[in-house]
Amino acid sequence: MTDRTDMDLGSDEFDLTPDDDIHLSINGYRLIREINQGGQAIIFLAVQESTGRKVALKLVPGGPLAASRERRLMEKEVRILAALDHPNIVSVIDKGTTADGSSYFVLEYVHGQTLSEYVDSFYKRSKPRTLTADRTELVKLFARICEAVNAAHLRGIVHRDLNPANIIVDSHGEPHIL
Repeated sequence: MTDRTDMDLGSDEFDLTPDDDIHLSINGYRLIREINQGGQAIIFLAVQESTGRKVALKLVPGGPLAASRERRLMEKEVRILAALDHPNIVSVIDKGTTADGSSYFVLEYVHGQTLSEYVDSFYKRSKPRTLTADRTELVKLFARICEAVNAAHLRGIVHRDLNPANIIVDSHGEPHIL
């Protein structure tokens, strides 16, 4: 998962001071701030205390009152991500349950830009005279994305929400499918 704030591609360092408004404790993780929130889950930037590694923690709130369908979907997502081993697909690190019974899982954290943001910045930094030659960079990026999608397809896995917002390009120009 990625944080769409602090998107300076020249640096992977940013403030790891926890937000004061986070009043949730998850054993082994220090929650820094909310990254995103959807219909089923809240995603936090966190630090794995044992390693100091930045991670994305996806929480399905509601404890035992959370819909069983949402818990099943989360379990399925964890199993799928754990089964995939590809450098351009975000991997799962851990999973667990909070003290109130809410389920969570932990993913590698990718600091970068969405594919749309990356392509926009590519065209802004390319000079019109060299644009055709520079497009080779985009074709290579697209090929790496296709290889990752193909790796999932070969395992019988179909990403049902593959779009530019779910592909993050890191500071090295590597794509990561969320």
